[in-house]
Amino acid sequence: WFNPILLDSLDSSLYLRTIWRNLCKNPEVDGVRCQPSTLDQQPALKIGAIFRSAREEGKESERNMPSAQELQLLKSVRLLRIVSEYNTSSRYFGLISNLKGEDSSVPPGLYFQARESRIGNHDKSGTALIQTLFYVPQTVLYYPGTPSLISLGSFVEDWRPAHNLNVISFMQNNTRHLVGIGGVNIRGNTFSEMDAYQTTSLANLLSGVWRHIPRNELRQSSTLLTDNRKIAFDGNLEGCFDRRAKHHHGEVCQFDGKHSLVRHANVFSSDTNHHYYVYSRTNLATRGGRFVQVARSMNDDVLGKWDGFKLITIQRFNMNTTRTRGRAYSGNIYYPSVKHNPLDNRTLIGLFPVMEQLADGKRTSGYIGAALSCDGVNFSPMTKLVKVPRTSYGRTYDMPVDGFAQDSSGRIFLFIQRNVPGVIKERYFQPTCIAQYEIDEVMLRQWTETAVEHLPSCKASAANDPWHAPDTESCTRSHCEDEI
Repeated sequence: WFNPILLDSLDSSLYLRTIWRNLCKNPEVDGVRCQPSTLDQQPALKIGAIFRSAREEGKESERNMPSAQELQLLKSVRLLRIVSEYNTSSRYFGLISNLKGEDSSVPPGLYFQARESRIGNHDKSGTALIQTLFYVPQTVLYYPGTPSLISLGSFVEDWRPAHNLNVISFMQNNTRHLVGIGGVNIRGNTFSEMDAYQTTSLANLLSGVWRHIPRNELRQSSTLLTDNRKIAFDGNLEGCFDRRAKHHHGEVCQFDGKHSLVRHANVFSSDTNHHYYVYSRTNLATRGGRFVQVARSMNDDVLGKWDGFKLITIQRFNMNTTRTRGRAYSGNIYYPSVKHNPLDNRTLIGLFPVMEQLADGKRTSGYIGAALSCDGVNFSPMTKLVKVPRTSYGRTYDMPVDGFAQDSSGRIFLFIQRNVPGVIKERYFQPTCIAQYEIDEVMLRQWTETAVEHLPSCKASAANDPWHAPDTESCTRSHCEDEI
């Protein structure tokens, strides 16, 4: 059912047409959302909309005003176009870029993975979750207008990993590798597992090598399936903390948020080997209090042993606001999206959908923030790239797509899903879409150099391995229970 020749014909004919969507603006939501009019003239962020004066937001905002490098970077982030997305159940997107033809098994372009709902294959709540792959042909991205996402069908059909799966693609020993990891709580919050998948090309992925339905439903399915998953670790991994699981009478991490996976070598430490890093949500409160924790494989094997979880740190980010009891949604990072810096693979860039409470205690601010890390744990101050007009229950209406794209000319792109289904309130409903932004290469390079210069973890030292250094931030279950 996967036919590259068919894709080529779609590329050159049907999907070269532009589809304009005349959407009604909602007075409750600021700015143009999924309406592709005058996009080239729209800045990614109106500075005054986020960085109000200290008189409005209190002295705290003055401390968090962006540096000159941060201002240059966010001013350089330019909205290019809207990529239409018609299936309103799809959310929590990841990106596998093939703009340079890195994976010769499939046509060049952008491949997006996303969670979506479908009838059948229900989880315990009655929701049907699968992972679907979408395609945008390379040529379409260089024409004006709004290209469509082409659905290539499902590639994972077990609701547990499909809940929060993230897939990465990389070269190792002249061979393309695809690795996916995902998992969620099962058996009444008493057990959870993180499943890992591996294959060698997108064509293999599309052929159904990861497609799997839970064992108890195999007899009802006529589809030929391959159980090609293995457990990487479970919710009892050392350091994993989840106060929400405690609230739901569980003792293990629920892994209820989207995961982000990256294979990274920390060249600034004594251990310069590659490791897998899994970024996952940690719930520091029973409601709200969402933050980020990371686990690392002990070696370059996603199915090998894993070091325990650690809380990440973000300079100048007040993590204590995520632990405040008095207000349920005082501060949240809903999920992490961490991938290699397109200009410096020694470093990682995290994109975070952030909702924070303003100093007056009555209003909230939402934005997509970016921060840099060398060791995968300690991040630079958050640069507020894109304003999100509204928040709901500690979540931003817009969320980043996990991954960057860079074409053969060096242009760098990031993507944000607007009006995420299941997050935006029905009374504010607008069709969902993917917004494509371009980052200025010069500004990103300056921002990277500044962050590396000021991050202690980016200085070559044997002590710069967070998993072999004294730990002052990570939670133990008793430690965080007492602190929150």
